[in-house]
Amino acid sequence: ISNGTFIFNSPLDGNNPNNSDFIVTTGNTTTFNGDIGSQTALASLRTTGGGNTVFNGNVTTTGDQRYSDDVSLSAPDITFEAEGNGSIFFESTLEGGEEGSNSVTINAEGVTTFFGAVRESLALKSLTTDAEGTVEFNGDITTTGNQTYNDENVVIQGNGTFTSTGNGSIAFDGDIIASGAVTLTTAGLTSFGTKTAGGDFTGQDSLIINGGGRFDLNNGTLSAAMLDIQDDLDIGDGIGNQATAILN
Repeated sequence: ISNGTFIFNSPLDGNNPNNSDFIVTTGNTTTFNGDIGSQTALASLRTTGGGNTVFNGNVTTTGDQRYSDDVSLSAPDITFEAEGNGSIFFESTLEGGEEGSNSVTINAEGVTTFFGAVRESLALKSLTTDAEGTVEFNGDITTTGNQTYNDENVVIQGNGTFTSTGNGSIAFDGDIIASGAVTLTTAGLTSFGTKTAGGDFTGQDSLIINGGGRFDLNNGTLSAAMLDIQDDLDIGDGIGNQATAILN
C-alpha cells in the first residue's frame, strides 16, 4: 500500500525467530499498539516508505531493527531490543507522544545509530542505551530528563548538541570519538566514564560543557581543538583517578 495506514492493535510475534522478517512500507502512518516479539522474537523489523511509525509497546528481534520513517512513541516506557549481535537504526527522527512523557531504553550488542535528531519538540523524558556495543549519533539529542549512554564506544558524527531541559543527567560511560563540535547542556550532572574505566573524549573540534550544572570526569583524557568547561568540575573520587586535558 503506497499511502495506506497500517494499524496493528494486537501483539505481533514471529513463528521462528531465525526467519521471521517483517517489513512495512507506506508513506502514511504505521501504528503498533501491542508488544512486538514478546513471545517469539521477530528475526528483523523494518519500516520504510517515508511515513511515520508509532510504537505503543516494546520491540524485540533477534536481528536488526531499521526504522526509515519518523518514529514517535505512545507508551510511557518503551524498550527496543536486538538480541544476539543485532543492530538498531533510527534513520529519521525520534520523538515522544507528549513532551517529557516517554522513556526509551535501547539494548543492542551491535550498533545503535541515530541518523536524525531525537527531537526538541515532543522531547523524550529519558534515553538509555545498554553497556555493550557502540552508539552513533548524527543529530542533536534533547530530553527533559536523563540521558545515559552505557555503551563501550560512542561515536558523534559531525556537530552534536546533547541537552536536558529539565536538569537531568547526561552520562557517557564509555569512550567518545567526535568528528565535529560537541556541546553538552544541563543544569544537572554531566559525567564521562565510571569510577574504574572509560571516559576518554577524542574530538577534532570543540567540546563545550555548560548549563550551570556539574561535570564529573571520573577517568580518562579530554582531547579537542578547544575545551570550554563552564560547569563545576569534579575529577572523581576513586583510587588512582586522574584526568588529562589536551588541546590539539
